Amino acid sequence: MSDTTEQRQAAYQEIVLSLLQCPQNDEDRILAANSELVDQGLVMTLLAIAEMMTERQDPEAAGTIEWLINLAEQLAQKLGLDMGEATRMNDNEDRDFVLELLQTVADSEGDGEIVHHFFDAHPNRFNQNLLAIFPLQAEMLLANSEDPDWKSSIAATLVNLAVDLNQFPRGERWLNLELSIECYRLALEIRTRADFPEDWATTQMNLATALKDRIRGDRA
Repeated sequence: MSDTTEQRQAAYQEIVLSLLQCPQNDEDRILAANSELVDQGLVMTLLAIAEMMTERQDPEAAGTIEWLINLAEQLAQKLGLDMGEATRMNDNEDRDFVLELLQTVADSEGDGEIVHHFFDAHPNRFNQNLLAIFPLQAEMLLANSEDPDWKSSIAATLVNLAVDLNQFPRGERWLNLELSIECYRLALEIRTRADFPEDWATTQMNLATALKDRIRGDRA
C-alpha cells in the first residue's frame, strides 16, 4: 500500500472497524497482522472515533467509547507515547481552529483574499496534523445536526475552502491540494446525486480535477 497520508488514515480507520467487529480476544491477532500501522496515528484515530461517538450522545455507545479509549491508552503505553501528545488531535485548540477556519471562509462570502490572509496568519497550523484532524473534526461537526439547510451551507463552505486552498500561492502546494481534496470529499457526503444533482456534478468535477493534479505530481 502506498504510504500517502490519505491512504494511511483510511487504513487506520479500517483497522478500528475490524477491531470493533472482531470476536472477543481477537484484537491481538488483528493488531499483529497490521503491525506496521500500530503507531501514534492509530492511537489518534482510536481517540478521534471515540470523541466522534461521544459527540453524537448515543447512550448505547458508552461501552464502545470506553473500550476505544482503553485500547488507545494500552497501545500508547506499549509504544512509549505520551498520551498528552498522542491526543493532540482531540484538543479543544485543534477543534476550535478548524471551526475558526470554516467560519472565516463562511464570513468571507467568496472573498479569497480574506481567507488567504487567515492562512498567512497561521502558517504553523497548516501541516500534516491539520490534514489528519480536519476530516475527523468536520465529520463530527456534520454529525451534530440533522438540519439539511445547515448541512448544505457547510458543504458550500467546504467547497469554497477547497477553491481558496487551490488558489493560495504560498504554503506547501501538496498540503493545500490534499486539504482541498478532503474538502470536496466531505462536501459530497452532503451534495448527493439524488438531493443536489447540479451541485453534485460540479463538486465531482472539481474533485476529479484535484485528483488529476495529484496524479500528475502537482504537489511540489
